[in-house]
Amino acid sequence: MLWFLPPLDTEDSRAAAAVAALFEETDRGEVNSSVIVKLALVVGVIIVALVLAGLYSVPANALEERTLAEQTMAEGEPVENFPEMNADNARIVPRSVADVQSRGSVSYRQYRLGTSDIARMEDGRLAWSYPIQPDGFRNMLFENQQGVLLSDMTSMEDQEIQAFDDTPFSVGEGMLLHRGSSWNLRKSDFWAKYNDDAIEFVHDGKPYMAYPKTGHEWHLTPIPHTTPTWEGSP
Repeated sequence: MLWFLPPLDTEDSRAAAAVAALFEETDRGEVNSSVIVKLALVVGVIIVALVLAGLYSVPANALEERTLAEQTMAEGEPVENFPEMNADNARIVPRSVADVQSRGSVSYRQYRLGTSDIARMEDGRLAWSYPIQPDGFRNMLFENQQGVLLSDMTSMEDQEIQAFDDTPFSVGEGMLLHRGSSWNLRKSDFWAKYNDDAIEFVHDGKPYMAYPKTGHEWHLTPIPHTTPTWEGSP
């Protein structure tokens, strides 16, 4: 015996499918609208925060300058005459001249002289100091800063250059990744500022390196603001 199904009403099935598709599109539209609204709110909050931060920085910067000026004047001592130059320890050799003379007087196969800065020799004379740092990418990865070079700045004719180049630094200038001085400074105190180059100097015949460290002092009145303050040399 054979059973036959009644003929399918294709028009009703098409209508039902159309209604289902309409509801599905409506649900998708509601979800998309919700995501757009949330995204717009987040963007709006970020824009408002940036605008408020920009507006707040104007009086905060003005107060920082005023507070710093007041602190400087309070700690300063008035003088009637400028101090006289020390003829025995005068700063004579310009940096550009010392750079040329110092770099021309030494030759290292894997190293070079870095950025110069003012330091003192062990006898008290002023000098230009240089880090003896690795030169080239491969050496910057595997070699160490090899010491310090001091170039006397008190005389143009008999300029003395002292090289302390037999002391490898475990952390130093021109060294990449975790051995570099910049990385270790950030790791030890991320929020501190180091606006000056490293100071290379010698004490008891041994080379050292120090960074001038700048921190912040908070003031709550009339509105919260900060002023830079000296925090030593790590």
